[in-house]
Amino acid sequence: FIEWWRTTVRGSSTETQQRLRWDAKHISDVWENFDQAPAEPTLLHPRTAQRRLKKLVDEEQYTIIATLPQDTKLSIALDYWTSPFQQAFMAITGYFIDRDWNYRELLLGFEPLDGAHSGVNLSEVLMEIFKKLDITDLQDSIDSLELPNSPVVVRIPCLAHVIQLSLRELLGSVKADPQNDTTDRNVSDVQAQAQARSLRASQSEQVIVQTLVKIRGLA
Repeated sequence: FIEWWRTTVRGSSTETQQRLRWDAKHISDVWENFDQAPAEPTLLHPRTAQRRLKKLVDEEQYTIIATLPQDTKLSIALDYWTSPFQQAFMAITGYFIDRDWNYRELLLGFEPLDGAHSGVNLSEVLMEIFKKLDITDLQDSIDSLELPNSPVVVRIPCLAHVIQLSLRELLGSVKADPQNDTTDRNVSDVQAQAQARSLRASQSEQVIVQTLVKIRGLA
């Protein structure tokens, strides 16, 4: 109706010969054909909409899980929160690398929590999702992001710090341990050239060491 109104003289601020003229007596051709306008959409019943959405989500979950490579593992993250209406939920998210080496993130479940939020009850909810999706043997690690007073199923203390230390050890083993304690996103040309020279020197030293090892092996 809005689009039709804009084509009339009164529905537009500019008058052109192509625009339809308004018939105050409602006997114009426009009004005779007005019943051809699209009818109001039929809204689904809330339960029907919920059922169809759940079916779409389940189908998408199985489709994504089907891309899991053989003998792969899922990393699971749990997040607990309570709505303003005091309804508790647990979000279960899975992380993995698919067959094409793409990082994937999948919401496995957004489950309401009833009763005491003990480790036993939370574990039961978690295992029901694993059995439903047939991924009981695929989980690799479980990390919990919880409120201070919420229990956890499996706790990994200081996970971010552990990852940082592991990464620092890895960078140190390849002579790439940063010397600064601050983050610098802008690298000047001089810094880039210095880093390139340092990398070439490191590679040259590595070749020399490998050559000496081979010579010693022949001696």
